[in-house]
Amino acid sequence: MNSRDLQEFTGEITSLLVKFNIGQFGDHTTRVGIVTYGSNVMVRYNLNDVTSLTALNQQLMLLRSYANSSDYGINVQNALKVSYNLLKNQSSNRIPIIFLVGAAYNSIGFNGAEQIASVIKDNGIKIITLSFDASDSVLPAEFDLLASPGYSYISSQDGLYQSLLFGLTQANCFCPQGKHQLQVYNEAFKNYTVYADCLWAIGNDALPSFVQDYGCSNGIVAAITSQEKFDFISDKVISFDAIGKKQFTIGLHNTENGWKWWGYDKTEYPLGDFPSFSSIVGDIYGYVNNSFGLNWNFLSGGDISKPYLCEFKACDTDNICKYKFLVTKVSN
Repeated sequence: MNSRDLQEFTGEITSLLVKFNIGQFGDHTTRVGIVTYGSNVMVRYNLNDVTSLTALNQQLMLLRSYANSSDYGINVQNALKVSYNLLKNQSSNRIPIIFLVGAAYNSIGFNGAEQIASVIKDNGIKIITLSFDASDSVLPAEFDLLASPGYSYISSQDGLYQSLLFGLTQANCFCPQGKHQLQVYNEAFKNYTVYADCLWAIGNDALPSFVQDYGCSNGIVAAITSQEKFDFISDKVISFDAIGKKQFTIGLHNTENGWKWWGYDKTEYPLGDFPSFSSIVGDIYGYVNNSFGLNWNFLSGGDISKPYLCEFKACDTDNICKYKFLVTKVSN
């Protein structure tokens, strides 16, 4: 990126960050570090340096001065390492994100970058990529592969500003390690809609009466209220947490006022239009049954031990979960 490209990018990123409460202290604040990369990688602004939006903008205005027309290096691999270590060494309770901007490609600079990106994402950190549409360069698909699913953008795309705001907002809602965050692909916008539901499956048998009161630690027995949610559970949750299991207790339960789902904080709400469910008189718990292949049915039963599905509310700026990195590390 030449100085003109960097100046253009500065205008885009400062316009975006004005929507955030930039600061080191206080509720709902955001910190931003700046790392530049060519042949060498340099930390230009530390996360711990952040004081205000004005101070951050002053640092961003310096970006154009870092352009070096004689440097053709693109050390993406090390840029990700340095950014990841910056997040670890200057961590806070804020949800960490790496926002990677690039405008050119060479195989040497990208060598090993996808593996490092996978480690970072496996540690619960989303990577957002922005392919800067510089006139003299084009980034191939390898750049998009570094991004978390649904978080790759092109600077020239229509509606970029709103798309990035939407993406950053969704990245601010996450599930702890070992839980699967409900997300549904939006064909029209070519991205994912992320929901504030964290799901997991328990493959060991337990009585539904036990599960209802004690089985889903800090959560509820899963409420499967749409086909999209169940598709996600069968494709992403069961196949990962309890492969081979054919029946699962769900949150559907019979009350004197009919069949209901558990809501968060042990509230209750009616069955509704989904799923198609025909109960047997006297049954008090609902479960899903895999008859064959991809065919699942929603059935009722008694207090009979089965594996079970759980969920709890995702973490965000109001439902705070202390963020912790896994032990997986990236070497310097």
